[in-house]
Amino acid sequence: MPGPFVRIRTTTGQEVMRYRLPMLAENAEKNLWVGWGSPPPGPETAGTAVAFNRFGKGQCVYLGVPIFRAMQWRAYWIQKLVPAMVRQLVPHPVAELQTEPTSEFVHGTFFHDVQRRLILVQVLDAAELATKGERRATPDIEISLDMARHAVREATVMWPQAKDLEVQRLGGRYLIRITKPERYTAIYLRLV
Repeated sequence: MPGPFVRIRTTTGQEVMRYRLPMLAENAEKNLWVGWGSPPPGPETAGTAVAFNRFGKGQCVYLGVPIFRAMQWRAYWIQKLVPAMVRQLVPHPVAELQTEPTSEFVHGTFFHDVQRRLILVQVLDAAELATKGERRATPDIEISLDMARHAVREATVMWPQAKDLEVQRLGGRYLIRITKPERYTAIYLRLV
């Protein structure tokens, strides 16, 4: 297998999956399996492939495969697995960013400035990188925050052009919708 292979030893974590030998890699474009033996794999196992751990108030999942390496032609199960796994780990997130329609290329980061009582939300649409420069419209964005943990007074797009946004309340969450955002958008959420 190309690249580094990390062998981990579980201590406090729970081993969820182990590698089956022989190690196989999928060539999705040609619908072939490539490896050191013919499928199906035998009963032998190798290192830990997936582990789950709880620590303090946190949780984490270790995946021993490079699921984020490819931007295009990613296996369909990866597109479903990661959001479902994150939703199980954090069923009631403090803050969340979703797109309509769903896009795995839109990324959001939240920065909480406690002293200035605001949250900076940065949104980047990386579809252009995956499509080798083909420009596509960024999908609509919805930001949602838990009302019990943060009280949002107002929301404003700061970049690329200043614009006030409506803050709605629904089911214990604040909702802020951004229609037709630019490839990069910065939003300030001012807190009470």
